[in-house]
Amino acid sequence: MFEVTTEIIVGVSFGFVVGIGPAITVGALGTIGEYLSREFSGRQSIAVALPLAAGNAYVVGLIAPPATAIRGHTPRLAAASIVVVTLALYANGHGSRIGSELPIGTAGRLVRGRSLSGDATEAIDASGQVSIQSTGGVRDLEGYPPLPPNLRRSLGDEVWRLPADLPRSELERRLETRLRTSYDLSAVSVSVDGRARATIAAAPPTSVTGSRIPEGWRAITIEALIPTGLYADETVVLSTDATDVEGIVLETHASIDAGPSERDAGEVSSTAADHPTGGSEGGRRRLTVAIPATDAEPVLGANRIHVTVPPDETTPTVEAFVRLGRAGHHVYRCQVGNVVASIDSETVDEDDITPLVAESDVANGGPDTRHRWIVDPDLDRLEDRADVFVVADSTTIHRLAGRSRRESDGPAGVRVSKEPAVKR
Repeated sequence: MFEVTTEIIVGVSFGFVVGIGPAITVGALGTIGEYLSREFSGRQSIAVALPLAAGNAYVVGLIAPPATAIRGHTPRLAAASIVVVTLALYANGHGSRIGSELPIGTAGRLVRGRSLSGDATEAIDASGQVSIQSTGGVRDLEGYPPLPPNLRRSLGDEVWRLPADLPRSELERRLETRLRTSYDLSAVSVSVDGRARATIAAAPPTSVTGSRIPEGWRAITIEALIPTGLYADETVVLSTDATDVEGIVLETHASIDAGPSERDAGEVSSTAADHPTGGSEGGRRRLTVAIPATDAEPVLGANRIHVTVPPDETTPTVEAFVRLGRAGHHVYRCQVGNVVASIDSETVDEDDITPLVAESDVANGGPDTRHRWIVDPDLDRLEDRADVFVVADSTTIHRLAGRSRRESDGPAGVRVSKEPAVKR
């Protein structure tokens, strides 16, 4: 009796030793069969596991010929076979379950990021928009110049409205994009907490002032009396007691600081004003000018600096426009249909209008005449939508313009021509 018990215990041990490998194989086959919708039954798993276990036992020397020796260990082999079959059936069942739960070929569930907490409900309006505002001040990004005070103040005071149902990561991304496009920031980093409060770190926009300074020149900011109507990129002469220096206007500033400052080419002042879109107001103001680097020190060391604007060379075209204006006549661009309608309705007199040149999209004279300028055109031979430049006095032009405004819904219209500006 003791020998039978010993044989059974040894058989169970041998069954676990030689049955693990076949069980893994059967489990893999069960998974593949379930995934391919081909059932891998228990009988098939036993048919695969037992030969593999026998081969495994023979390789490791657990069983060996002759057959008489094998028959002497029947309890051991029976116990080992039962263990192998049990492991095979267990592995097949788990393999089939895993194969049925695999997400391959199915759409995965969208895992959203962290959203706003319940404390942010007060910042959400009736339309589902959450108001996000900076908290703790706007910080500077490491490795970038500091933010100008006015820009830092604007970022800190502004409130942004975004959809409240977005995850915080998407809110941060959208806010970064909006800041970068609205303020032309070089770089920006935003972190939004659960209460819709944003922590912002930003870098100032890359100014184009440095790129407008010619090589070998420097940009200086001086305080001086400047003429009215001064434009950017205009040539000026800075006159001191010792010398006269010619420079290029970069920017004008409304505020006045005590003393001039200097910037090397490529450096940007954090308090620089925006580029003027039109002529600046005259008076005592701060002016940023690009001058040769060799002349920067004498100009900055001067006690008084006078700013003058030299006259530009006038071309014959500019001179012609000037002479017409002095004679009370003006050049206007309009459509032929508007001119003809004004003449037919006796709004203007035909003798008061002189057509100069015209261009039509319709090739009346063949393909070669399309988009060709016609000098001294005949209005009756032009299409109504053709553009024509006419010369007339101010009264006639105002009548044409008045008719154009009354017929603003029609195709015709009056447009003032882009006359060349006459600089001082």
